[in-house]
Amino acid sequence: RQAPDCGPDEYIYEQIFVGKKSTIAAGSFAYYGRKVIISGPASSGTYIGGCCFVAGTKITMSDGSTKNIEDVIIGEQVIGKDNAVNTVIKFIRPVLGDRKLVSFNNGVPFITSDHPVYTKDGWKSYDPIATMEKYEVFQNDPVKQLMPGDIIETLDGQGLHIETMQTIDGDANLQVYNFEPDGNNTYIANNLIVHNKGMSVSCSSPGATGCSASG
Repeated sequence: RQAPDCGPDEYIYEQIFVGKKSTIAAGSFAYYGRKVIISGPASSGTYIGGCCFVAGTKITMSDGSTKNIEDVIIGEQVIGKDNAVNTVIKFIRPVLGDRKLVSFNNGVPFITSDHPVYTKDGWKSYDPIATMEKYEVFQNDPVKQLMPGDIIETLDGQGLHIETMQTIDGDANLQVYNFEPDGNNTYIANNLIVHNKGMSVSCSSPGATGCSASG
């Protein structure tokens, strides 16, 4: 069922942590551990962590404008890798938990350590082990370690040359944001090309929709 602060397409899931994975039961308002709001078709399955951004991260929309990630809604279109136009079909808003926030070149920390970014050498993250646990799409093409010297691809084609990386332990209850676009499952966050979401949901109830594994 829906929580009082939920929109018409938002559902509170019961989340019970088991190691780095946790089970969720669609439509459950009672919950254990941390609250996760998932917007989109209700389904049952397994929620695996979450790779996310802090509020205020700028998302490039299909018309070239930017919008704070927390203000992007289902049905809006965003620019992705190779200038693809992808439609937002679901979003996820977990809390930071025990993950770290990462910044580049002494900038503001805005991305979780497990979120994959696209570099000149392919997909990488600060914590590729955690990324691989959450993204089934990379099982045959492992995410590599992001390091100083790497160049993250950007929308303008110039690339972000990483000279230094910094991490902080943020507030475990900090709300962070991510969403799932269709198409090639990518979008632009703070001008960087990133992959979509950090959850995997498999159908376990008759007639469930919108619950295929993440890509």
